[in-house]
Amino acid sequence: ITLDAANNPNAVFVFRVGGAFRANPDFDLNLQNDAQAGNVYFVADTATVEANTNFRGNILAAKDIAINAGATVTGKTISLDGEVTATEASLAPAA
Repeated sequence: ITLDAANNPNAVFVFRVGGAFRANPDFDLNLQNDAQAGNVYFVADTATVEANTNFRGNILAAKDIAINAGATVTGKTISLDGEVTATEASLAPAA
């Protein structure tokens, strides 16, 4: 996915995923022209960040979020009515 903020660092990108969101090692978020990972949101019922995935952005899920071993998440992970589980994963805030 390539996101172009058109030189606006305040540009916000929201992706509504019907059902479950799954980021795998092939997931590539290309931020261009001042796009910021902290302004990218994936909204879903549940979410999984697979092992060895480098994920940038925020995840908002109605239920559970699982971050598997070896995954790196740069952003927020928020569950409204479930758990956020990170097993041997790296979590860092987005700039």
